[in-house]
Amino acid sequence: MKLQFIRPAPIRKYAKENNRRIGKDFLYTLDNHISRLLAKAVSTHNGGKKTLDASVAGFVGIK
Repeated sequence: MKLQFIRPAPIRKYAKENNRRIGKDFLYTLDNHISRLLAKAVSTHNGGKKTLDASVAGFVGIK
């Protein structure tokens, strides 16, 4: 399985700076979560606009 929406290097670097490690299963779960949020965002009606904006992000749970 390939990661589609995230780059692991910056995530691993951030975790390392905070004395943590990142497992492959965490990265796949995070990628899957982003995939589901994006799918929900693109299927949300935004008043006829094509551009996803902060109001859509707030609606789908991205704060």
